[in-house]
Amino acid sequence: MHGREDEGVPASWASVFRSGRPASPRRAPLGAEEAASIVARSFTASHIYSIIPRIRRCAPTPVWAKLPSPNFNQPNYPTSFLFVMGRQWLQAKREVAGLKKGQMVGKLVKEIMVAAKLGGPEPEGNARLFAAIEKARRASVTRDVIERATKKGAGIGDEKLVMDHVVFEGYAPHKVPLIVEVLTDNNNRTAPELRVLFKKGQLGAPGSNKFLFDHVGLVEAHTPDPSTDLESAAIEAGANEVEPLTHEQNDDIPVGVAGGRFITDRAATAAVSKWLAGNGWTVVTSELGYVPKQFPTLTDAQRQEAGEFIQSIEDHDDVHRIWAALK
Repeated sequence: MHGREDEGVPASWASVFRSGRPASPRRAPLGAEEAASIVARSFTASHIYSIIPRIRRCAPTPVWAKLPSPNFNQPNYPTSFLFVMGRQWLQAKREVAGLKKGQMVGKLVKEIMVAAKLGGPEPEGNARLFAAIEKARRASVTRDVIERATKKGAGIGDEKLVMDHVVFEGYAPHKVPLIVEVLTDNNNRTAPELRVLFKKGQLGAPGSNKFLFDHVGLVEAHTPDPSTDLESAAIEAGANEVEPLTHEQNDDIPVGVAGGRFITDRAATAAVSKWLAGNGWTVVTSELGYVPKQFPTLTDAQRQEAGEFIQSIEDHDDVHRIWAALK
């Protein structure tokens, strides 16, 4: 802020706020507009509080009376302060959302590559690849990215996939069985990291708890008519069984529709998905997975502790999916 020479105001008031005392004995009283401008440029509440005493020493009481002290129970500090802080929080929120989306897309691309490596590049004859591509499309992954991932996984072209699909078995706190699917290019790095994450639980040997799950195909879908008979739809689609699915269980299921989780043989996953899509259903998930045969009885506190443990494992970059006997 530039001073006014005819009033004897210093060229800069910066030294006033650094030292807490006037830069010159010839200073002029600080005007209300100038004081408001200084406060408005403050970015935090602590800055406002630190500036107030210094402005008071430079401004006569009648002028300062026009600038009430901040009251954070009933905010009356400058709106520019709110705007700046709100913009910072919004930017941080967008960055977190972008990071999560990027992490999700990376995991979907890994799944496509591994599925193509294990079963070939044709989705019609590779149920796992079909499910992975459908999931990637719903996540807005571009066709070009999907095609390149499929070719890389199948070894078509110059790039060769160096990626392994590894399954870890163990238990969350309170003996909740877990199956953790990992896609990694270096299992010698990933395995020790997972052992560290499992410190509050128990990491078992291969085959230690897989018998507690059924390895099946899973298709989750919904149809606009809430009165739809799910059992009849499952029989016609070729699924073995179906469970009702609501919006609370899956955010992709709208409120007021008929939702179902169709459980089928692994080889029939693609066929069930195609039948549902061709008969008025919207398929939101089509994949191979593990369904628990039974669930342990837990209190709310135990369930929360197990859920937090599972989330800490899921946050690992190489972890692709987690199947848990947790309701």
